[in-house]
Amino acid sequence: MPRWFTELQEVGFKPDADMLLSYASASAKAGDIAAAEQWLTKASVAGARPPASLFTGLLEACAMAGDCAAAERCFGQAIPLGFLPSRGLCNSLLDVAIQECDLPTAVRWYERAKLAGATPNTTILNALITLAKHQGDAAAVEHWCAEAVQVGVDFDTQTLNTRINIAASAGDVVGAGTWLRRAEGLGIKPDRTTFDALVHLAADQSEFWLAEHWF
Repeated sequence: MPRWFTELQEVGFKPDADMLLSYASASAKAGDIAAAEQWLTKASVAGARPPASLFTGLLEACAMAGDCAAAERCFGQAIPLGFLPSRGLCNSLLDVAIQECDLPTAVRWYERAKLAGATPNTTILNALITLAKHQGDAAAVEHWCAEAVQVGVDFDTQTLNTRINIAASAGDVVGAGTWLRRAEGLGIKPDRTTFDALVHLAADQSEFWLAEHWF
């Protein structure tokens, strides 16, 4: 706690719950997440019911700081009170989790964003697919590819290249070809990156006729 607060307590000053909440809110606006959490704890002990605006401010501070762990703590305190962040805030924290390569947290914010009414888009789904790929989680890759289809997200060249790279990592020539045909059937045009990956995959698997075909 700040020194001034300790000194006030020493002379008998006892702030009420609303005052403690105001301290928490001011700390959140200042971007001091640790102080805001401390004030919030004191306010809760004093019997205060934090308003939604306080949790919004705290989560915004977490998003600005790129602090997924603090955001999870704050959200954990908000859940029993029925608080649900806005679509924009959920997406901001989803972006933070993706940037931190934290797939489990990204998945939680993705689901929260959907609950808040957000519409999944190609950028988000591609990011989740790529993150799952980088973490070597084949099951998660398949899940997010299926999710993209289920929610009707547009299939684009980046999605195609990500899926072909995943197939290439597994040495799966047939799977890569299947994704290529699927994309072409949807009117998606492969690019140089697509064909480079296909040619290298075919050559690595000694499928030289395919390598020549894709070249």
